[in-house]
Amino acid sequence: MSFYEYRAQKYANQRKYADGSHKVSLLEVREKSDLKFAVKFGFRDGNVLEKTFTYHVSKYGPFDALIDAALGRGATDFELQDLVGKHIEIEILNEERFTNIKRIRSVNVQKLTVDDFLEDELEEITEF
Repeated sequence: MSFYEYRAQKYANQRKYADGSHKVSLLEVREKSDLKFAVKFGFRDGNVLEKTFTYHVSKYGPFDALIDAALGRGATDFELQDLVGKHIEIEILNEERFTNIKRIRSVNVQKLTVDDFLEDELEEITEF
């Protein structure tokens, strides 16, 4: 990406999302460079947020939390593609100009309604 594309993306991600918890789908996870990963989060209203995570080799970091939330605590034998399509919960706090993810959690199945499950199944069926 060029400087101008990065700058446009940076401003596109400014404060579009309400503070609080959001159930999101992982739309894309790719390695950008050595130990840096780009993740696209899909919201129910169709908005997409892209964030870059740096993987820390010696400490538990945000990308570890994302993997644990999507695949289960301690998952080690997986491909990045295995994260795509998983649902997680993120907590957003807008600070200054940009949207920040403050917490990443697994989706609590007890909190979901029948409509949540039906909506997800309908999305899968209509993709064919």
